Amino acid sequence: MAYMGVNRFVAAFALPISTPISGATFSIQTTRDIYDLGGRGRISGTVRNSGTPDFPVWRRVRLLCKRDGRLIRETWSDPVTGAYEFLWIAEGLRYFVVAHDHTGQYNAEISDDIMPEPMP
Repeated sequence: MAYMGVNRFVAAFALPISTPISGATFSIQTTRDIYDLGGRGRISGTVRNSGTPDFPVWRRVRLLCKRDGRLIRETWSDPVTGAYEFLWIAEGLRYFVVAHDHTGQYNAEISDDIMPEPMP
């Protein structure tokens, strides 16, 4: 069973834009939300499969607004660390994060009632 935890004290996951990792390309998001005009908030966490010990996994992660269920952002967690991050998120709203298992082995996992922390 997979689980996802939001760790608000994790160091910022940062890769240079379009850094190749194992043949894949990742990029840092710098856009703002169209409807909420974005903000200076940040939501980050890690995606892990439970086991002995737990291990990080590469999954599609979606950020949704709790108020109306609208998709705000989407990214992939880092395949080595399982870390994900959403930047320039509107403060004052509550969100939930859904991690989807693209392999089809596990059900999606949800982390609910998340408030963005201020960006440094």
